[in-house]
Amino acid sequence: MCRISLGALALAGFAGAAGAQTSTPIDRERVDRAQPVAPAVAEEPAQAPAAAIRIATGEAADAAPIRSVRFEGSDVPAIVAGAARTFIGRPASRATLQGLADAMSRAYGRSPVALFTIAIPEQDLASGDILVMVAEGHVEAVVLTGEVEGRALELVTAYADRLTRERPTSRRVLERHLSLIRDIPGLTTRARLEMGDTPGGVRLILALDYRRPTLSFSFDNRTTRLVRDGQVQASARGYGLLREGDETQVNAAASVDFDDYVYLGASHSTPVGREGTRLAGSVGYLVTRPAATGRTGEAVSFGLVLTHPLIRAYRRNLSLSFSFDGLDSRNAAFGALIATERTRALRAAAGFSELAERRTLSGGVTLSQGLGLFGADVAEVIGDAAFFKINGRAALDQALGRRAVLRLRGAGQWTNDPLPAAERFGVGGAEYGRAFETAVLGADRGLAGLAELAWRPLRVPRLAGSELYGFADLAAVRLLERPGFAGQDFDLASAGGGVRFAWADRALLELEYARVVDRPFEAYAGDWRISVAWRLSLRP
Repeated sequence: MCRISLGALALAGFAGAAGAQTSTPIDRERVDRAQPVAPAVAEEPAQAPAAAIRIATGEAADAAPIRSVRFEGSDVPAIVAGAARTFIGRPASRATLQGLADAMSRAYGRSPVALFTIAIPEQDLASGDILVMVAEGHVEAVVLTGEVEGRALELVTAYADRLTRERPTSRRVLERHLSLIRDIPGLTTRARLEMGDTPGGVRLILALDYRRPTLSFSFDNRTTRLVRDGQVQASARGYGLLREGDETQVNAAASVDFDDYVYLGASHSTPVGREGTRLAGSVGYLVTRPAATGRTGEAVSFGLVLTHPLIRAYRRNLSLSFSFDGLDSRNAAFGALIATERTRALRAAAGFSELAERRTLSGGVTLSQGLGLFGADVAEVIGDAAFFKINGRAALDQALGRRAVLRLRGAGQWTNDPLPAAERFGVGGAEYGRAFETAVLGADRGLAGLAELAWRPLRVPRLAGSELYGFADLAAVRLLERPGFAGQDFDLASAGGGVRFAWADRALLELEYARVVDRPFEAYAGDWRISVAWRLSLRP
């Protein structure tokens, strides 16, 4: 229960990824902004009746001390044998034997073996030599139920088939391929185990439920210095439109007056092979018309990303991504900067997540190499088209008691090259620098951190995600030397608090007050900021 509660505390209440915020939606999905990695949250299938603990030995009148524990049926893992040895010297009472079986079961839960049966048969306990029968099980068949009629199930079937190839079934194979089934976009899966027909065999019953397309709408009054009054966004997501496992998303965003900026984007991802690899493509179009500049600009983006889950498990995940992307801008606004540039980049990224009983840890690193090819062109006073940079980020969520959580976030970027406008490290906005406009600073190098303490007082299930929170953040960035510019350092900090009202996973309203602690530059005029944001998700 602690694991599930922490996942809700960490993930539902605070959507910001551990990376720098972007100045426009056009580069939000790039792997240097948000490396895709599966969350380390999954429920194990209920243990099969065949994998129970059975004790047939009755209570001895005068229980002798346990001298040894002997195993028959299977060679047990060292961690299981070690758990059994801790009972040597204890009286061989029924309570002790139950404790022995329970300890072995817990040790099996930390071993490579996924399915097992422990039985202590009827025996003479006077000698103190205890016999334990152990059988390590396997998945003999996977049965698909639920919403299967008329569905293309090739991908589910391929993942399920891998579960039946091992004897005994390892925990790595069970967790990986059951998680890959649950990762299929638009599919909800409930798993349970039943006794099979072969010795040690179990049947894995998967109940499939396919989600309908979803629509989401949001508003946030946090914007860049060139956008007035806030921004609205809409997103439509569909599943399996071309083939099983596909996910298609269409996004739109605009300033509330539809004048300062308008953005349209689309992405499509599809499975590649039968090990969880996915290929995604995206395109975007941005028009900016900031009233403060009187200039109209536009930008077009495109990208391809190949992602593979190197490790996929319930508690630990590691994914690798490789991408190629480009952006063509003509007088488009990026934060407070108007830029005309054409960039092309290759990127390699790794993202991880790990879940303990009361803690989640995630992060990633991205290497980006700009290419002076395929029409790339960046003015020397702006940056270098053949740039190289490294991005890193980390997030830690620690449960405190039953209803509180401490969230820590950090992000950084390093380079020796002056960067194009769309590649800079931005601070200010919803993640780092909450008392400031979005991307109030955009620089070549930077470090940023955030600490947030949240408390959830409500017990009503649909409102349980609502919370009160306080935070503090800081950032330091450097703009490198360019022709006619010697380079400069900037820093900022803010603190504040707020409330998030959540209705299940369908709606969220956030109200926040943030106070400036450290100004990014002497002429900065703001002292405080009230932020309002809401999000609504619909399933027609």
